[in-house]
Amino acid sequence: MKNATLAVIELANHEDLEADLGEACMALVLSEFARRVEQFRRERDELVESAPHKFCIWLRDVAQRQQIELAAAKLERLMTPPISIVDEEIRPQFHAAFVPPVAGAHDTDARMRLGELGIREARSRDLPWIVKDTAANDRPMDDHRMIHRVTRALEEGEFTPYFQPKVNAGLRNVTGCEALLRWHPPGHNVIGPGTFMPAVAKGGLLPDLTWYVLKAAIAQCRKWPDPIGVAVNVPPAVLLDGQLEDVIRDALAIYSVAPERLTLEITEDAMAGDPTQIGANMRTLRELGARLSIDDFGTGYSSLSHLQDLPIDELKIDRSFVQGLAGSEPRSEGILAGVVALARGLELHIVAEGVEDESSAVTLATLGCDTLQGYLFGKAMPADQFRRMMDG
Repeated sequence: MKNATLAVIELANHEDLEADLGEACMALVLSEFARRVEQFRRERDELVESAPHKFCIWLRDVAQRQQIELAAAKLERLMTPPISIVDEEIRPQFHAAFVPPVAGAHDTDARMRLGELGIREARSRDLPWIVKDTAANDRPMDDHRMIHRVTRALEEGEFTPYFQPKVNAGLRNVTGCEALLRWHPPGHNVIGPGTFMPAVAKGGLLPDLTWYVLKAAIAQCRKWPDPIGVAVNVPPAVLLDGQLEDVIRDALAIYSVAPERLTLEITEDAMAGDPTQIGANMRTLRELGARLSIDDFGTGYSSLSHLQDLPIDELKIDRSFVQGLAGSEPRSEGILAGVVALARGLELHIVAEGVEDESSAVTLATLGCDTLQGYLFGKAMPADQFRRMMDG
């Protein structure tokens, strides 16, 4: 479109926000985000594409850099006020890419692609907005910059574990938690794993980040009353790393934490890679005294015959089945009953994650789940807040 700038506007970290807030509160955030974008759009501007978290708008008669900067300043002003959700305030972060008509893209589709490249660059550079007037070398630089930033953040101690409580399904008392990593860049809001984990994997940083989480989680566990424990996710690639056993043994010894207070959560599809070696490494970890959990059960590796051969203590039912209880999926309860029966037959502890409403919690307890985890009981929180929750 001649003499018009394409604006691509995205709510930053929308997946992480939904993970922290839950679907109901996230719907309110998205509604307010859409309202603010609508305030930004003038009557003569054309909305060409939209999703709950992203909008593409042609800004008519906006082509010069000074005009784009004025539009960006208006967008920043509209996005600055916090969004009040229940008893907390969410400060929305956004990324925007402005593609002027001189950007070297000759048709609408090319301009849209350039806008998407601009959004990725804004994400990787943690910028609220950029003007995108070239497509050259974008993706490699995106990855390179993010890997560099994550490496530096790890070196400078910008990562910290948050803890999401787990409760007894019947008594509702806190029995443990799951450690979930968050990034605290100086001067910025907290960043969830959805933003940095792709760069962590591409940059070969998974082992270093996992060692950090394990040590930090075990150090916090020492401060909690026995037998409150902590669960840590172990990616398949790290499970095959020969250093894992030594890192866990040393951390447990240094902080004088009983090994049974540590649960290692391993995704079900990890078995699909090298089941023989994975099984051998799991047995080694089990001999240390740590508990082993199959995470996201029901979504990955489907051969049940291997479950009876693995040295596991726990099945963690994937949230997609749990959330079906409150939705329109009539078979969810039957599926969950079957999973619980399977786990009982194997003498495994049963955890259900993604519990967001009281009705689902009651149903899960009735079906025989031992432990519940989800926003109904608390989202991931800093260590001091988790401690206050236990004490309170």
